Amino acid sequence: MKKLILTTIMIGWFIFLYGQDCSLKISGLVIDDHTGEILVGAKVALKNSFVKAVSDSSGQFMLDGLCPGQTQLVCLHHVGCELFKMDFNLISDTSIVIRTETHFLELDEFKIEFFVLDKNVLSTAKLSEDERFNRSGNTLGKQLEAIPGVSTLSTGNSISKPVIHGLHSNRVILLNNEIRQEGQQWGSEHAPEVDPFLSSDITVIKGVSSLRYGPEAIGGVISVSPPEWEKKKGWSGNAFGSFSSNGRQVASGILLENHLKKINGLFFRGHVSAKKAGNIAPPNYFLGNTGLEELNFSLASKYERGKHEWEAFYSRFLTELGIFSGAHIGNLSDLQAAINSFEPAVKSDFAYRFSSPKQEIKHDLFKLSWNTSWNKILSSKLSYGYQQNDRKEFDIPSIYSSVQDSTSPDFRLQLYTHTVDLEVTSILGKKVKSTFGVQSLRQGNVRAGRYLVPNFYKNQIGAFALVNYFSKKWSGEGGLRYDVVQLKTFLYENNLLIKPEHLYHDFSSSIGLSRTFGHHLVLKSSVGYAWRPPSISELYSDGLHHGAAAIERGDRTIGEEKSIQGNLSGIYKSRKLNAQVDLYHLHFMNFIYLKPKNELELTIKGAFPSFQYEDLAARFSGIDFSLNYSFTESWVFNTKYSLVRAINTTENKFLVGIPNDSWKNGISFSYTFRNERIIQAEIDADYAFKQYRFEMDADYSVPPSDYVLLNGNVNYQFKVKENKFRIGVVIENALNKEYRNYMNRFRYYAAEMGRNVSLKISYEFI
Repeated sequence: MKKLILTTIMIGWFIFLYGQDCSLKISGLVIDDHTGEILVGAKVALKNSFVKAVSDSSGQFMLDGLCPGQTQLVCLHHVGCELFKMDFNLISDTSIVIRTETHFLELDEFKIEFFVLDKNVLSTAKLSEDERFNRSGNTLGKQLEAIPGVSTLSTGNSISKPVIHGLHSNRVILLNNEIRQEGQQWGSEHAPEVDPFLSSDITVIKGVSSLRYGPEAIGGVISVSPPEWEKKKGWSGNAFGSFSSNGRQVASGILLENHLKKINGLFFRGHVSAKKAGNIAPPNYFLGNTGLEELNFSLASKYERGKHEWEAFYSRFLTELGIFSGAHIGNLSDLQAAINSFEPAVKSDFAYRFSSPKQEIKHDLFKLSWNTSWNKILSSKLSYGYQQNDRKEFDIPSIYSSVQDSTSPDFRLQLYTHTVDLEVTSILGKKVKSTFGVQSLRQGNVRAGRYLVPNFYKNQIGAFALVNYFSKKWSGEGGLRYDVVQLKTFLYENNLLIKPEHLYHDFSSSIGLSRTFGHHLVLKSSVGYAWRPPSISELYSDGLHHGAAAIERGDRTIGEEKSIQGNLSGIYKSRKLNAQVDLYHLHFMNFIYLKPKNELELTIKGAFPSFQYEDLAARFSGIDFSLNYSFTESWVFNTKYSLVRAINTTENKFLVGIPNDSWKNGISFSYTFRNERIIQAEIDADYAFKQYRFEMDADYSVPPSDYVLLNGNVNYQFKVKENKFRIGVVIENALNKEYRNYMNRFRYYAAEMGRNVSLKISYEFI
């Protein structure tokens, strides 16, 4: 195996590879906001670049031949205009309107309307810097709840995984520093092993993204990227700390980076973060055994020389977290009583200490990549990734258990994954770009202890081709992909080892268009066909899934999941109003569904609800809507609304476990002092509708009631020379509302966390 990997890497060094596509454009208009007149002769440039432009007689400018990534736009001295700066992430051709207000050669105010044309025609969303700060210390899933159309599937308070348009687990790909994260993601309570502190860019691609990323992106993609490398030589970095009242959580981290002064183009970076929390509390009691401990670190290096760029990255994610003990019930009658009760049968006091049932997870990720631009039209990238995921789950020992040692896991899974990805991009004239890619995966799983899923080997290879078209108003994307997946399993039946094999293969395809109208409006539409092979759990799970506190059984006769999806989006951005609406529809010909059997099963480990994987026809449709309106430069109103409708069309019944409608409204205030000090405050109300779309006999209890949560935050930031300091206070569930979240699998047993007040501090230095 090692020889194969080394051979693959060596071959990759001598073939056409993918790198940066340096063909992007920034165009725009410069006008006087006070008079409405165009400004001629305004010099616009990219910082630390020789790329410059001057606004012509019509106020228009264009910067051409740009590479993707973090950049800073600056305007050089126009008559009556001082230097200004604007940071953004260039991912596609961009159009902006720069509005200045000048009086007698003195700059009074500089306003910028920034409009991004997403040339991949998919609906994308990002967490803003303010959202990342206010949600720092939370899990990745909790942070992403700020994005319309994204919710979380939770198992208690400390375990959450993102849900995009009602789809999750093996239908959503997580990219960790451009490497596809592999960590037993089929489990409902297997949260992503990612440290959000390391990221400076968290992007969600909503909708079918299988063409570029593979079959498992049938529901969408989440990309977590580390900060861009600091071009300024010397030391730089950032640090953060937070304390939360509920659970008395303490979290902190630091990142240090050095751009060597003596060796041009050589960078080093290291980071470490830690988190510790105790029992969380709903309004009237504590939940026993709900604490956690977490320790993460990473090392990275990059070397640039000419048109070549090499990067190495290693990270380790370590977490130990308790599972609410009230979810593990001894007998059937007690379990049914716990489900029907308003409060847990056993209440606890606060404690940092926790014991079984619990999880211990270690995830190692290693990455090597090489980017190069061969010439003006051809670029390439080769990357290799290795991951090792070690998951241990500890259960409460019983007199019937074969494992009585509390230090030995009752259940253990070890997953080893190798990936090799190759992409080649070429520019075909001024309006056409083509991308060809090959992606491969080799994976092995080893289990120990109680049986849930068998050992297996998985081999996967896929190739895709994309063509992008750009014009002044139109952009389009179309492509085709073909994947082959081989799954070989090892399991015992009647004390005999059998090795069933599965082979899956199919094409994926998509086409999309976008059209801009003036400088403010863009309409996008796309349609695609996607498929996904069944996961090992969907085929072969059979037993107690400890962390989920449920019995789960697979069906080895299940075939590939296939779907057709259509999307329509509209985005409007102006000085006062930013609005976006996304409409989507998915038709699954063969949807793989974990269906509640509405039966309680008694085992030697206790009594648990039972679930069965089935395949059926299904339909998903919904709307995501967001709007920001600026009453003044300081006061902004925002609203976000999301709904998803999911139907089992085989039986004409509602699907279980689909996010309920949500509506969030808020108003924010910000004021910038002349010395660049900024004060910000926000208050918002989150309304969760009751999930009325359910079948009476399809779940173990009816969905909980609707509720409204009042939240708020205030923060203050200032600069000391070039360094930025920020301190803030965040309050969640300010009214200490007692409620249950329909998307929490432990809603059967307890209420959600009550009031939580957090103090957050961050410091960035260069």
